[in-house]
Amino acid sequence: FTLTQGIIGDSVTILHLDSMGEITDALVGRDGSVSHISDMVVSGDYILLGSPYNNYIGRVPRPNAPHHVTIKNVRFESAEDADESAAKKAAEEAKATRARQEQAKKA
Repeated sequence: FTLTQGIIGDSVTILHLDSMGEITDALVGRDGSVSHISDMVVSGDYILLGSPYNNYIGRVPRPNAPHHVTIKNVRFESAEDADESAAKKAAEEAKATRARQEQAKKA
């Protein structure tokens, strides 16, 4: 095999296709930093580029990557606690329903 870099130039175009083969997105590189790309994987805020002809994996920032989300005040609740809490809530709702029914009978 021989590389055809001189023939194809420095540009690389990577197409994202949907299940019907329609192009849904394209990534175009014109600076020559990567070549002969055969595979692409989105990993977080980056796109990883692979090729059987290169001895490296390219990594470029993902255009329009979603904003980072900060999660605060996370607490762990075991399944037993969740079941107990749900049972307690159901009992309170049943009690409130009975109280409303009693009030309706008195009225």
